[in-house]
Amino acid sequence: MLLDNIKLRGAMDVLITDSAKSETSHLVQEILRMYIIKAKQSEPHYQHQNPFERRSGVIKRSVNKLMNLIGAPAEMWLLALEHVCMVMNCTATESLGWQTPLEKLTGVTPDISVPYSVFTSTSPCTISAWMQVFHPSLLWNA
Repeated sequence: MLLDNIKLRGAMDVLITDSAKSETSHLVQEILRMYIIKAKQSEPHYQHQNPFERRSGVIKRSVNKLMNLIGAPAEMWLLALEHVCMVMNCTATESLGWQTPLEKLTGVTPDISVPYSVFTSTSPCTISAWMQVFHPSLLWNA
């Protein structure tokens, strides 16, 4: 997966992991050397050392708040997760120089019309409505 990510997005400057064996294996170390990627590992049970650990908590809370706010059924959790991640990736942050994560990654300002449409829609929350926003290709009549 590391090579797939590098092929898709290019090599990152630093790979921060939680010291899992799959992320510190000989193969991963060879890939990091080949692409001159620094490696940092957080200590076990010290999640505060890995910025993503905190971010994943924010994502989880945001998904729960969104689903409660709109009264979404439990089976829509994955679509809510995708929506929250899309909104977060399209939201500028001070730590990135007021750029969005997607803009920082690709150099292109993301289109926010899709995430915005969910919050301005007056239609009831249904699986079909969310699938049209997130996966129009999955609906036969889309």
